[in-house]
Amino acid sequence: MLRFIFVLAMIFCISTISYSKVFDKKKCDEVLKKYDVSYQSWNNILNKLMSERKKIEDKKKANIENNETIKKLNTNINRLYNEFGSAMRVHEIRMNTFANSYNAFCK
Repeated sequence: MLRFIFVLAMIFCISTISYSKVFDKKKCDEVLKKYDVSYQSWNNILNKLMSERKKIEDKKKANIENNETIKKLNTNINRLYNEFGSAMRVHEIRMNTFANSYNAFCK
C-alpha cells in the first residue's frame, strides 16, 4: 500500500512539473514585440478606413444628383469595409495567438 501511494505521489509530481509554465524573458519580449507591430498595423488600417469613409461621404454630399458617381462611391465604401473585415479577422487570429503565447511565456 505504501508503494502504491509513493508511485501515485511520484506520478503527480512529474506531471505537475511537466505542465508548469516557464517564464522565458526572451520569448516574452518577442511576443510583446509582435503584439505591438500587429496593434500598430491594425490602428493604421482603422485610421485609413475612417479617413477614406469621411472623404467618400463628403463627395456623396457634393454629388447628390449624379447617381453613377454615388454608385461608384458606394462601391468604394463596400470595398473598404471588405478590407477592414479581412484585416479584422487577421487581427483576431493574431490576438488569439498573442494571448496563448503570453500565457505560455510571460505569466
